[in-house]
Amino acid sequence: MKILQDTLNAALALVSKATSTNSPLPILTCVDMQTGQDSLTLTATNLEITIRARIEAMVDSPFSAAVPSGILASYISSICLANREAETVELVLDEAAMTLKIKSLGSKSKIKALTHDEFPHAPSADTPMGVLPAHMLKAALKRVVIAASTDQSRPALNGVQLAKVETDVTLAAADGFRLAVARLELPLSFPEGHNSLVIPRQSVLKLVQILPDDDQTVSISVSQEAGSLQFTWKSVSVWVQVLDAKFPDWKQIIPQAFKHTLSLPGKDTLSAIQRAEVFARAANHIVRFKPGYESDLLIEGDSAETGKSETAIPVTMPFQIAFNSIFAKQGIEAIGSDAVHLHLNAENTPAMLTNGSDRFRYLIMPMLENSVAAAKAAEATQTVEQ
Repeated sequence: MKILQDTLNAALALVSKATSTNSPLPILTCVDMQTGQDSLTLTATNLEITIRARIEAMVDSPFSAAVPSGILASYISSICLANREAETVELVLDEAAMTLKIKSLGSKSKIKALTHDEFPHAPSADTPMGVLPAHMLKAALKRVVIAASTDQSRPALNGVQLAKVETDVTLAAADGFRLAVARLELPLSFPEGHNSLVIPRQSVLKLVQILPDDDQTVSISVSQEAGSLQFTWKSVSVWVQVLDAKFPDWKQIIPQAFKHTLSLPGKDTLSAIQRAEVFARAANHIVRFKPGYESDLLIEGDSAETGKSETAIPVTMPFQIAFNSIFAKQGIEAIGSDAVHLHLNAENTPAMLTNGSDRFRYLIMPMLENSVAAAKAAEATQTVEQ
């Protein structure tokens, strides 16, 4: 079989995101390879997420095998870097020795393989739910997954909720200290008795990495028992296992109204938080939004050990309220606009960040007695592999 080396390299990079790197089962460290009449299908899984890509190939000797993903991807990548003159690579399976032979220009190699029969089957998800624009789905998932909990003792919060709220698709995530909600003004057909499905955090992070940025459509299907979801676009399919957990009713914790709404310059506010965070790191990441000396908002971070930062923003602040600096920064970044609306009621009640609409809402708790726990949760979002 001959195949364009850049095409193979890109497909391996894509599906390898689902490969298990620390599994005791060798088959889960492999990429499954199956030839068709004029194509090669690559599949990888860690049993939580499965990614499959089909690419064009010139097939003369059909084969199927599971090949160690890391070795194969690294080798093909090295060929692409070294042999820019070579457009294709040749792949041949020696079934007797169970090795995959790879040829490109003067380069030859053999990689030990496992049989295709050992590779897990992709989950069944054959009930259509509908289609969503890829760029819209990707942006919404990226916005909300920042709030998904990394605490394994809270399984219901370890993912992103895909739900039907009235007639619209809504994505939501929470970790006990904040809530992120994105509303897509489009419908999906949920299976009977299941208006809420929770996708694991790590699977969402993988989807964010591989979903297209353009306006092509993504077809979404669900299994009969609503245990898995399938996302398909062009020649790529992704299956994710759904968490067997009930997501909290987040609608009950969003205040019905706010007494104060501040219009903040997003870039300046973000810069002020970043400066305050330099000193807030030594004080559980606490930054304070407080009234300034001349009707300004002061964003302050300080520590007895390291020092203090204080930046004035030309906005009238009604009272002082403290936030976790990482949570506040991530919320403003998720809004992605220089027009940020900060909604407030009191110093000890939840605040909310929006872009002036309800299509994205980011509820954030003030930092009171729980600042140490919040600091640990915030740090975990930055250290867990994305």
